[in-house]
Amino acid sequence: MKYEPHIFSDIDMAFPAHVVEHMPKMDEMPEAFRKGEHPACSVANGIFFGRWAGKKPGMVARDGVNPSDAWRHLHCIMSSFEPAHEHKEAAWGFLLNEWFYAFLIDDKVVWKADDAPKFKKGKGDKKKRKKGKRK
Repeated sequence: MKYEPHIFSDIDMAFPAHVVEHMPKMDEMPEAFRKGEHPACSVANGIFFGRWAGKKPGMVARDGVNPSDAWRHLHCIMSSFEPAHEHKEAAWGFLLNEWFYAFLIDDKVVWKADDAPKFKKGKGDKKKRKKGKRK
């Protein structure tokens, strides 16, 4: 793994300065991330714009990744005013893809890496449809 999660302190979490030095440079990331076209980037936008506010996030970490350290790292990137929004979105999506196999909201998979192993789906993955007339 080229990028390791940085250990951010509680003070860093509250005041995330100097985050850019812990982010991949734009030219180091594949074009799909730089253009915001990778599916992991849509998760970054969902977090940034509060799409899942009040919901319970969950992640399936890759082997050798401390999920708490990785989540704190991603949190600091998203909370910082230092990098441009486009750089935040690209780096967040890229690092999510580097460190996690899947991102869940309320036990429902909302993003899964292409190389993710099979794992059991959460309770919220099955859509329950009621039979009967539509209103």
